[in-house]
Amino acid sequence: MARALARVLGWNLVAAPTASGADVLYLLAYFEAQKLKSWPRIPVAAYFTHREEQPPNNAKARLYDKVAKQVQLRIATCRMYAEALSQYGPTVQVAPPLERDRFVIAKRKPSRELVVGLSG
Repeated sequence: MARALARVLGWNLVAAPTASGADVLYLLAYFEAQKLKSWPRIPVAAYFTHREEQPPNNAKARLYDKVAKQVQLRIATCRMYAEALSQYGPTVQVAPPLERDRFVIAKRKPSRELVVGLSG
């Protein structure tokens, strides 16, 4: 997502979230809010992948809820999470960018069932 925002929109990318000189702060993952020294005085948007439900009331779920309440815009790729996040305020569901030059389907028939892994 970061490369797409930089390439298509010309956004600047930094190693750690900072509001210095920015009009808006976009957290590429909601848990990056932990890296902020103080909450920015500018609008903040965050990308939410999923909410950890187990074990109940775990630290990551509490952080998810806390950041969802703090940001001005919540972004999700899954309708289920976008709908749940909308209770906190403006929320959008977006299609994840696909780097087709990096991920190409092989032109041969797979010899076994295809397995896909996803992290984040």
